[in-house]
Amino acid sequence: MLKNSCIDPKKISKGFIFNEVNCQNNVDTEGCFRITDLFPKVWDAIKNNKLSPKEKYGKLERISISSQLTIANSYSRYDNNYEINPKTLKKEKKLLVRNLKALDEWARSLNLPVYLPIQLRDNRIDNEWDEILDELNDTTQIELISL
Repeated sequence: MLKNSCIDPKKISKGFIFNEVNCQNNVDTEGCFRITDLFPKVWDAIKNNKLSPKEKYGKLERISISSQLTIANSYSRYDNNYEINPKTLKKEKKLLVRNLKALDEWARSLNLPVYLPIQLRDNRIDNEWDEILDELNDTTQIELISL
């Protein structure tokens, strides 16, 4: 079950913070910008990722911030195109949800929380955030945070 958390992201010291990035190594959403601002190591990992966009697409990358805190970059957006056709949007959402569920399952096996910024899809299509949350609500223990 999803839950809203009032935790200040700067005070999170244990678990995983989920971050969605595009495969072009650009920071193009408010959520991603805030995460790279809070954790500069994430920006370094994004810009230094030498895999091709096709190789990154759909992958989940873990960036260790400390011994107990990890940022999980989901390469579930191929590019930073703001004009998205329905087929691309459907594929992006499917990859995003798949990566979130996989991370949540793994984190639970380690008894660690997963934090999901509500700003994650701020430059995408209206109502898709609600659809994503509906897919996660009954199957995960993810905590929603505001960056």
